[in-house]
Amino acid sequence: SNPEGLRLEHFSNKSGLGKDNIVAIELKVNLNAKVLARTFNYNYDYFRKEFKKYFNVPINDFILTEQVNYATKLISTTSLSIAEVAKQSGFSSTSHFINCFKKQYNITPKKWIVRDVKG
Repeated sequence: SNPEGLRLEHFSNKSGLGKDNIVAIELKVNLNAKVLARTFNYNYDYFRKEFKKYFNVPINDFILTEQVNYATKLISTTSLSIAEVAKQSGFSSTSHFINCFKKQYNITPKKWIVRDVKG
């Protein structure tokens, strides 16, 4: 059952934020799942369990995927270095970013750039 109607829309209604802003906030201030739970006034364990229950993905995996997606946009639309893209996407290190990117796309960010340039 879903006693609180827990959805991203519900999170955003409680906080006054739009659901499209959740990831932007996460990346901009480099929040983690615990801080995100506090942002929406939820206990961390409850937030984590309910998020996975309703979205079929752990919150930390969701955040990581969104960070990589944001980084991909930066790579494709800017001339930032890989290190700067990693930093602006909220990754703690360039190597962690490269590993996450490669896990998601089966290609390194550098090869992605070369592929983009070649069209």
